[in-house]
Amino acid sequence: MASTTFQLKPPKPYTISQEALDAILAEPSPIEPRRPPQPEPQAAQQADKNGFKQVKGATGKTLHILEKWADYSDSMELLSEAGLKPPSYQEILSLLMEDEQLRNALQEKWFWLAGEGMKKNGIFTISEKGEIRKIRWREKLSLERKVHVYKGNQPLSFRVYSDAPAADHGWRFALDAYAVPHNVAPVVVGVPKT
Repeated sequence: MASTTFQLKPPKPYTISQEALDAILAEPSPIEPRRPPQPEPQAAQQADKNGFKQVKGATGKTLHILEKWADYSDSMELLSEAGLKPPSYQEILSLLMEDEQLRNALQEKWFWLAGEGMKKNGIFTISEKGEIRKIRWREKLSLERKVHVYKGNQPLSFRVYSDAPAADHGWRFALDAYAVPHNVAPVVVGVPKT
């Protein structure tokens, strides 16, 4: 019968038979193995025509996102070629305020929307109809319910801030009408034509 010797502290030799050692090693460990952290649920993504990815959120609603730098006219052309249209600010605000997965898919992204010009300026939320409205006095809203609107007469564009900048600013979204059309956005976002 083989045996193994171990050195314990204080130094005293301890002998255990190989069979006893094998039995100890064969027992399941009472300590759970360390598992890598599981990522949070992501919006489901599928390949789409013309390079757009179809991103489905928790609400079942879908956006089509193309990771491509494009100015306003290129964005509109890419959407049209894929049979898509740019979302209106009402569509994108209603959708992203309600769907965390789609909101997370667009964090730190800036893109062009349908429409142009905005006379309102300041921090707003949306009404039940999806229209921007002033925040009522003493109305407490989360960052996900606030949008900073920048007035102007240019095509509309939109940005979704990540957590740290959103907390610093006090709002999650920015809707602006002052970026000139030749500015290049890092993504193109579309919805199906109805």
